[in-house]
Amino acid sequence: MKLLKVQAHLYLSGEVQGVGMRVFIRSMALKFSLSGFVRNLDDGRVEAVLQGEKESIGKVLERIREGGAPGQIQDLKLLWEDPFSEFNGFVITHGEK
Repeated sequence: MKLLKVQAHLYLSGEVQGVGMRVFIRSMALKFSLSGFVRNLDDGRVEAVLQGEKESIGKVLERIREGGAPGQIQDLKLLWEDPFSEFNGFVITHGEK
């Protein structure tokens, strides 16, 4: 039985750029077999879309929230969405689309 994919859309603010946040999120996503992307936004936030099993996304969120992420997160906005496209792997992108 194939498990239904879900999608989490994250916006992190605080000291999150230039500290390895994108690399950290990508490594966690790959560790838990998630697809999607992470990128810096022009306003200083980091945006990430994680797609896969809800339990796996939850594990990544735990690691971000428990202080395992680099930098200093002041706010994490989380939106659960229906997957809007199928991602192939997990990539770090640059700049806003």
